[in-house]
Amino acid sequence: MTSSDESPLVRLFAGRYTLALPWQCHGVSMYEGFDSRYLNEDKPWTHLAAFDMEAIAEDKIFYLPTTEGKFGSKQRYSKSQDAKSDHLSEMHAHYHDFLKSNVTSVFDKFVKSNTREHMISQHFAHRSGTLFTKKTPPFTEFARCTLEHQNGDDLFRAAFGDYFVAGLILGGITGTFMTAASPEPEVTSGETEAGLLYTYTCKRWTGEALDICAANGMHYQFMGYDSLNAKHDGTAVTGRLHIRAMTAMKDTFVANGIHLPARVIGKLQEQGISEESEHLKHKHCQRIAKSGLVVELLMMPYTLLNEYRDIRMRLGRAPIAPTEEMEESSVESSSNGEEEAAVVA
Repeated sequence: MTSSDESPLVRLFAGRYTLALPWQCHGVSMYEGFDSRYLNEDKPWTHLAAFDMEAIAEDKIFYLPTTEGKFGSKQRYSKSQDAKSDHLSEMHAHYHDFLKSNVTSVFDKFVKSNTREHMISQHFAHRSGTLFTKKTPPFTEFARCTLEHQNGDDLFRAAFGDYFVAGLILGGITGTFMTAASPEPEVTSGETEAGLLYTYTCKRWTGEALDICAANGMHYQFMGYDSLNAKHDGTAVTGRLHIRAMTAMKDTFVANGIHLPARVIGKLQEQGISEESEHLKHKHCQRIAKSGLVVELLMMPYTLLNEYRDIRMRLGRAPIAPTEEMEESSVESSSNGEEEAAVVA
């Protein structure tokens, strides 16, 4: 995207939709504030917490496993530059500065900037489940006073943003992308060579296969990413020796993809998460956020919270114009004034 105005992410935030934000960076956890006005800046996250920290510390976070794990993989091959979208990662929809450190953003930039003739890619994705809360903690006294001010909506957003993290989607994603190009336009063997070089079913490269791939001065480029390790790596090669090194790198990423479900389960076990987990505390979620398991953030606008809307109503302010999302995702108050958080799976 050349401008934030062209991004569907901007329109979703402006429409106050509850949405899942692609995320493979470490550190962001539950209840952190986010100001969508700063999508094209490095740090749209707010420094102040709108929610009471004591209540957050005692909050119960629940784990909802995803049915059957939702594991899938895809492989794409193309010669047309118009088909680049087929090779982008599953998180390719958003290009904003604060996402630059995501492993998939680096990968997608590499794919978009590549001008090679023959492109082949493989992607693996696994979703294990969602961490969410049934009751959103109450606002701090400062947050309530801020909202009650004459210009409360603007002041509240300036301090706490317009969205907060309401849930964490756990899992992993990994993938690879390779191109093959010949210095001679009339050489048309790139398709065969790219496929031969790329296929992960070959456990060993024979000397003949390597000679074919190195023939005619073919030039190859490779990029791989792995969210669990927060890693991306790439190389450009020509010649038999370098091709062997590149295929070893490719095989590592592909093996990570093939074993992605088991790797995610292993990470979950390391963090003490299972279907039998009764509930977790917020400090546990902070450790999970640093583990590489978070692949998406469930973002919710403050305007969906009953506490936010009740304060505005008590002050006689005009109701916030409902969107279709707000009508479908009403937030029910509990008996003690806390909110039932709407979670989008």
